[in-house]
Amino acid sequence: MTALKDCLLHETPRPTGDVRVNINLPFGLQCVLDFLSGFLTAYPGIKFSVDLTDQVVDLVEHRADVAICIGPMRDLELLQRKLMETHFVTVAAPSELEIHGIPETVNDLEGHSCLTFAFRRQAPEWKFYDEAGQLRTFTPKGNILLGDGKSMRRLTLAGAGIAQLSLFQVQEDLAARKLVPVLERFAAREPQTVHAVFMWSNRYMPQKSPCPNRLSGRKSPS
Repeated sequence: MTALKDCLLHETPRPTGDVRVNINLPFGLQCVLDFLSGFLTAYPGIKFSVDLTDQVVDLVEHRADVAICIGPMRDLELLQRKLMETHFVTVAAPSELEIHGIPETVNDLEGHSCLTFAFRRQAPEWKFYDEAGQLRTFTPKGNILLGDGKSMRRLTLAGAGIAQLSLFQVQEDLAARKLVPVLERFAAREPQTVHAVFMWSNRYMPQKSPCPNRLSGRKSPS
């Protein structure tokens, strides 16, 4: 995560001061928090205020200096840096598949409870390729709505249903066979880009959400 460290440093040799960081909840837990202790040991002049959330927030209101978000960037005037790419993977626990069967086609998902988010997202449909190789969408339906990806991963591990989660969230679970991928031959694997977005109070103020499922803002009055 060298690129992320560079972003937080703002490329200055000895940074000091308070830094407010807003981070996508699963990405923060999986990829950021573990190295913060070492970072602060190397740069004791920095004080972090970290907000992990999957909810849409107003970056101007929260006065965030750095936001780490996943998804397409719509406001190209913001200072930003690409950190990495990931993609969605459709997963289920072995216990879920033992009870309800392994879906062989996208339509077979109708026989499963699909875990979905309670908050508004840019693209609520799941994307797959069909037998003819054409991209199609599937609207997931289930009896559990969740407010964050951490809870969705946990319930998926418990066998509560099938979910689409970012690969970085479930990579270790897949390696340990705690979760298994389903419908892999139909997987769209559309890339999700992780960006660090810098909020400078005197230079850059967001007019609208740079990340549709994460961030919102407005221009400051002149």
